[in-house]
Amino acid sequence: MDNLTFDNLCDALRARENFGFARYGDGEWAAILHDQGCNCDGHPYYDDMGLALSMTLLREQVNYMGMQPKATNDLGDRIAFWKEFHGCEIEWCDADIIHDASIAGRLNELAGALEGRKKILVAPKHLKKWAAYNKMIYVPTPDGYPAWKGWTTMYSDMTEQLDKDTVVLYCASMSSEVMIDKASREYGDSITQIDVGSAFDPLVGVCSRRYHRKLIEEQGNGRQD
Repeated sequence: MDNLTFDNLCDALRARENFGFARYGDGEWAAILHDQGCNCDGHPYYDDMGLALSMTLLREQVNYMGMQPKATNDLGDRIAFWKEFHGCEIEWCDADIIHDASIAGRLNELAGALEGRKKILVAPKHLKKWAAYNKMIYVPTPDGYPAWKGWTTMYSDMTEQLDKDTVVLYCASMSSEVMIDKASREYGDSITQIDVGSAFDPLVGVCSRRYHRKLIEEQGNGRQD
């Protein structure tokens, strides 16, 4: 698979070339490595979730797979050992291409590339109105408990809305990778799936990552991207 960049991701969307993009950060890897605790959003590292995430890496690669630099910085030696032990032969790209584009004020390019496509957004309730404004079908993540505990419901709700060439955008924490893997194997290249993580949060004034504060302040000062 060729390396995925933000530019060729947008090019593929405009050309209606279907693909999947899953992202593995320090949280996903902590779950895979059976660490205790939770990620930066307070989502626990459940054992069954860690196993499910592991399986997405041990099957034949069918999607672009993004490795987050923070994961390799914090857990690099343990990740390398796990990959060697399990014979994991993933061709990795940069998991942060969309978030870096957000920092650079380029998310409008992603929005433009999505024009004319049927879009589904799997996301928390703070993005519901934003999804409607952008003509996206909204599928909620669980309200009041971790996303993983509701992933089968999210998946069912999402697949009920699927048509050929639909673009599914996931803001569903660590369950996103499991849903992307499952749908890729059930629907093949008839749909596009992208884990956008927290990239849309600053657009609705939600500061869920440290870099979001600056983006929100710039929006408040009238910056137009």
